Amino acid sequence: MPFSCALIGLGAIGMGYDAKLEPGRYVLSHARALSTHPAFFLAGAADLSSERRHEFEKMYGAPTFDDTRSLLESTAPEVVVIASPTATHGKVLKDILRLSSPRMILCEKPLSYALEEAREMVRLCEECKIPLFVNYPRRSDPGPLEIARRIRSGEIALPVKGVAWFSKGIFNNGSHIINLLEMWLGPHLEASRFSGILKGSDPEPDGFVTFQGGGVALLSAREQDYSYYAVELVSPSGRLRYDRGGEQISWEAAEPDPLFPPSRRLRCSPEIIPNGRDAYQRYVAVEMTAALAGKPSSLCTGRQALQTLECIGSLLKQQP
Repeated sequence: MPFSCALIGLGAIGMGYDAKLEPGRYVLSHARALSTHPAFFLAGAADLSSERRHEFEKMYGAPTFDDTRSLLESTAPEVVVIASPTATHGKVLKDILRLSSPRMILCEKPLSYALEEAREMVRLCEECKIPLFVNYPRRSDPGPLEIARRIRSGEIALPVKGVAWFSKGIFNNGSHIINLLEMWLGPHLEASRFSGILKGSDPEPDGFVTFQGGGVALLSAREQDYSYYAVELVSPSGRLRYDRGGEQISWEAAEPDPLFPPSRRLRCSPEIIPNGRDAYQRYVAVEMTAALAGKPSSLCTGRQALQTLECIGSLLKQQP
């Protein structure tokens, strides 16, 4: 039998990103991922907006509610997805734990804007023995997973030096890049800020982060100009480029220079690494099935999401 799922929040990632896109190609929202994967049954959703609820019911044929309690009591879900605004994550998670006993909770990133609240969320789930995962979908994408495999095998040798760019805030978008680098290079060891904009609810610091596998300069771009998410890692064995938020991934291996031996150069024709960016949320659903079956999964755990928030906290810390 498929796992019954409840979705809390019908915004962009909950339902909106792919609402007007070709269903057979694009899977960019929780609603489409859960409704199209055979292992899941989308039992219902909750949102304060009556307009969004009406649209969801029309698209997915499942009931909607204007509060979490009614949703959980009516659907008794085995999987709950939290896709409400970040500021509400802590309260919503506590409501879930108080009103139901799901087999899994998947929460949108970041867990919280406040590190202490995020720690409490992880602790509460551990006390209830309910696995908590955080939706950093790049961890489930075939492209980044192939990069992780190559790093583990030594094909992409460590240590690396790199530069990473993000726009539109360190919590909402910069955390994606930090979490991805933690998957590839291991937990961060230290992080410090050297410039950037710290005003507003989602600051844009520039800093340097040292991971177990190397150091990366993290720089903020101007979202008001255009969106920009990219990583370049220079390895002893070549150069990796992760461009356009993962739409283009390439690897240039080092090879002997035929004109100037024994020097080495980067291969002239980069290898293109396939990715699943157009259907990234489908791959998250695949990893959810593995976790529910007790198998290894690439999903970001609550503890791993805390590491990302701790790195952000170091970047935002006041300088002495």
